[in-house]
Amino acid sequence: MKILTLVLLLNFTLAPFARTAPQQQAARNDLPSRISRVERGLLPPVTVKGDAGWTIEERMKHYKVPGMSVAVIKDFKVEWAKTYGVKDVETGEPVNVKTLFQAGSISKPVA
Repeated sequence: MKILTLVLLLNFTLAPFARTAPQQQAARNDLPSRISRVERGLLPPVTVKGDAGWTIEERMKHYKVPGMSVAVIKDFKVEWAKTYGVKDVETGEPVNVKTLFQAGSISKPVA
């Protein structure tokens, strides 16, 4: 059974001094909009002006990651969690929010 895991822990904060238009502020406070920004806004190692970011699916395909889970922590609580792909490539069983992953070195900042 081949399982390749990847866990991303993301923490989004807005600078307290940032001022935006009311529409932009409302979009930042909209959970589906924030999830979409995470899913569609991954940056490559070197950014080039005008290039779009990668989606989670594109990054998974590039690195041959069959399944992963994202948990976003805000104010010391899990704000949202979402899964992508499969946990077993042979059976095609999808990843779910209860799938256990080995966090590896990324667990140090969480500990």
